[in-house]
Amino acid sequence: VAVVQPIEQILHVTTNLTCLECHRLDEAINCQQSNCYMASTVMAASAVEARLHYLAEKNIGIGLYKKYFGESTLGSLIHLFNPRTKLDPKRYSRDDYKNLGKLTENLKKIVPVQHQPLLDLVNEYRIFTAHPKIASIDYKIAESILNLSFSFLLDPTAKITDKKLLKH
Repeated sequence: VAVVQPIEQILHVTTNLTCLECHRLDEAINCQQSNCYMASTVMAASAVEARLHYLAEKNIGIGLYKKYFGESTLGSLIHLFNPRTKLDPKRYSRDDYKNLGKLTENLKKIVPVQHQPLLDLVNEYRIFTAHPKIASIDYKIAESILNLSFSFLLDPTAKITDKKLLKH
């Protein structure tokens, strides 16, 4: 049985999400309700990926972000924000590596430690659903991924600060 939330609560939540994130989460919910669990999982994960791209661009700067991370996958972005991982110096110029080292250390402080396993799980199931794997996604898994995605996107530590992006 679905629980109907008062419209004020729903509107309050969406004011903390970008239009892109709302569209992707709406699509995830529609897919979930249509029993399309793999599609729901992919769309929920893409909303998380959009937020990580925003946080990376905002904190690294547009130039270095576009040069090294603009086309990054969800897994690469999670790696970038994970405090247990380090940059590979072979992938960057010496000057960029030095600058990125300082900037990515700041990124590692943005995503709370408790969200790292959550992000890894969202990505793992995104891989299962977006690539040919021998795994099925049922309602409970898809619902869990959708809930984990909302949990991350609505956490105040990972919020969008650009008010223009929050207008719907």
